[in-house]
Amino acid sequence: MRIDINYLGQLFTILGGIAAIIGLIAIWYQLKKNKEINDAQFIVEIFEQFRSHSQLFSKINPYEIRDKNLNKKDKNKIVSLLGFYESIYYLLDKNVISFDTVNNSFGYTFFSLVHHEYVQKSELASYGEYYRTIFRLHKIWVDYRKSKNQKIIGQNNSLEELDGYEILSSKK
Repeated sequence: MRIDINYLGQLFTILGGIAAIIGLIAIWYQLKKNKEINDAQFIVEIFEQFRSHSQLFSKINPYEIRDKNLNKKDKNKIVSLLGFYESIYYLLDKNVISFDTVNNSFGYTFFSLVHHEYVQKSELASYGEYYRTIFRLHKIWVDYRKSKNQKIIGQNNSLEELDGYEILSSKK
């Protein structure tokens, strides 16, 4: 029995192509899994940061507003949390993380924070130019939650009501 060398060459070329495609699929799958693991690690690390702010969140809970009890130490924590959410905005903007990753974990605390009257008066309304990323994050997060038919905490005191919101939330 005689084997055609051209036939074997074509067969090995086809098999090599199939193996390359399978390899690319395996690499894609591994990269996807690595991203999911990295997202999970990111969420765990962020929750660790939030533990240090748990007392502040009990004070700004929209259902238990106690802004008379907020003090300068709390204001420093508020500024720190706003800075944290600025970092979240940049990670979202650069597609490092997705809204699906942060929405359920941080949506409640974000909207509780930025819709709180004291936070708006003491920081966001007074220093809006310095918090443009917070206004941008608010705008895209509101749009995201609306697209998913999800409730927005504290909507009755929304940032959208502040003077200059449209300018501050635009990406310039």
